[in-house]
Amino acid sequence: MALTEQILAAEERLIGALKNGDFDALEHLLHDDLRFTIPSGALIGKKEDLENLRSGKMKVETMRSEDQSIDFVEDIGIVNVTIHLKAEFDSQQINCVFRYQRIWKRFNDNWQVIAGSGFQIG
Repeated sequence: MALTEQILAAEERLIGALKNGDFDALEHLLHDDLRFTIPSGALIGKKEDLENLRSGKMKVETMRSEDQSIDFVEDIGIVNVTIHLKAEFDSQQINCVFRYQRIWKRFNDNWQVIAGSGFQIG
């Protein structure tokens, strides 16, 4: 499978895991040393990211991707994507468009997110 197809498949698994609360899949897709800048500007790690989902603080209803680009630097995939997100975070409804960047790195035959960021664009 070509690198772009591998990243697209990993992105689909990630979106599916976020929508369905599949923590086993998220454990596998997110690197232990993940650093992610959330829309508020706070920097969180894998532990905090998963805790937001497990605790119910973040509840994803729908996520729809579009305008996705994938670039590579050796064994690192850089994804930029627009996401239409309908969710609830900390009891506040979210129905907005976000721009996400996710940095995927291949470890053996497994792609994992090592870093990323998201911010509201609409």
